[in-house]
Amino acid sequence: MNSYTQCLVELEKEVMTDQHISLSHFQHQLDKYHLVFPALEQLTEHIKKQKVSGCRILDAVYKYTSSGIPLVKEAASKILKSCHHILYKQLTAWMLHGILLDPSKEFFIQKRETVEPEISKELTVSSERRSLDVYFLNPDLLPSYILSRVAEKILFAGHSVCCFGKDQTGSSTYLGVTTCGQEDYFAQQLFALQDKSFCSLEFEEVIDQIRTSASEHVWKVIVEQANLVVHLRTVKDFYLIGRGELFQAFIDQANHLLRVPPGPATEHEVNIAFQSSAHQLFMDGDQVTRKIYVTLKSGENTCSMYWDFLVLWHPRNFQKVPKLLS
Repeated sequence: MNSYTQCLVELEKEVMTDQHISLSHFQHQLDKYHLVFPALEQLTEHIKKQKVSGCRILDAVYKYTSSGIPLVKEAASKILKSCHHILYKQLTAWMLHGILLDPSKEFFIQKRETVEPEISKELTVSSERRSLDVYFLNPDLLPSYILSRVAEKILFAGHSVCCFGKDQTGSSTYLGVTTCGQEDYFAQQLFALQDKSFCSLEFEEVIDQIRTSASEHVWKVIVEQANLVVHLRTVKDFYLIGRGELFQAFIDQANHLLRVPPGPATEHEVNIAFQSSAHQLFMDGDQVTRKIYVTLKSGENTCSMYWDFLVLWHPRNFQKVPKLLS
């Protein structure tokens, strides 16, 4: 509207200097706005009647940027650029800091809360249920000019920060998806896009850079710092029975305990049998073996053998890894 306002100011100055200006002069100066205003009114009425909100507004405005009327196209492009300022701020907060400030659920990435199943009190530090924030992509809110694969990369980058943006004590210390001060660099890259007309290739290039940096950080955290290979070997040895000789010895040791209904001391005796089996195979010095705890699931005591109620428990779990990779 600035150009229209400026045009009125100029006409007012002309009238003050020459009161005999013809009406046709006014029509000539304001004629171009007869094309712009109806289009803007139509856009406004569409948003109001259809109750378009959030990222859907971007799509509604974007359609007018392909208008064959240059003035309408220019006006719609200015409006879209202004709307993109909000979008890029949301992307910066989400992809670089893992923050999703969207109380009205207008962003195409949204959060739902799920409750983690309660685990036995004997095996947890706290028996209280914890809620895990699960983020997902809402395709209904995704603007048509942002490709689905790009949106998935946006989701991954922010999800990485949410999963690995806090230290093991649960404090708010930000570890950062990127390293060497790249957060500021990527923030500047996103900020620079605000003042440009939207270019799908340029937008995807910046998103790819952030996603690549996030992937590298996730690799370092999971594979190098958390020793993923060691833990996968633990899963293979103990949960996929890679150490068959250990379980064979354990069966021999605990068989007589699990032929009768379990009592108050059965779980303790079963764990002693497990550690004794490891000792027989000279595995008692293995730190992983000492962390394995055998527990009994609750169930009706109606069967003759109680092996089905055994559960191996390892205190070091990987809840965040499948959550991220899913």
